[in-house]
Amino acid sequence: YIMEMQELLKKVEELKIVPVVVLEDAKDALPLGQALIDGGLPVAEVTFRTAAAADSIKAMSEAFPEMLVGAGTVVNVEQCKQAIECGAKFIVTPGYSEEVTTYCCENNIPILPGVCTPTELMMVVNHGLPVAKFFSSTVWRTQDHQGSGSSFPTDAFHANWWCKRSKYLRVSC
Repeated sequence: YIMEMQELLKKVEELKIVPVVVLEDAKDALPLGQALIDGGLPVAEVTFRTAAAADSIKAMSEAFPEMLVGAGTVVNVEQCKQAIECGAKFIVTPGYSEEVTTYCCENNIPILPGVCTPTELMMVVNHGLPVAKFFSSTVWRTQDHQGSGSSFPTDAFHANWWCKRSKYLRVSC
């Protein structure tokens, strides 16, 4: 089961925060998943920064079907396919990837492409996606892009979504 993009966005808005997780060993996935659930935060973006990512996603997804487990730092279609096969319900890229974004859109997989520039945001808009993950607020600070709101139709244009419902730029397409 792959959740719909609107369902994902609704869940993220309800939870207010999504922990970005780096696990060196998949044996840590179950205790972490249980702790997140016990703490009232049944969600995690497990990053592909280590070899344990796929096994960690699989362990959490199987043990905690009620948990919203996604894959982060996905840089190619092979990782994307592996993440979905392991139970990831959404994909996050660390930068804009045409290959991964196209694959996800064609296969109805919720994706939050990483963006840092107006050009990358335009690419996301052209895919018809309602949201993008904004990276590197030091490169494009909030006060620098507030004026870009007139260039991009948005209802939330901020620099840090995971903590303040604003690291994701919601774009109206």
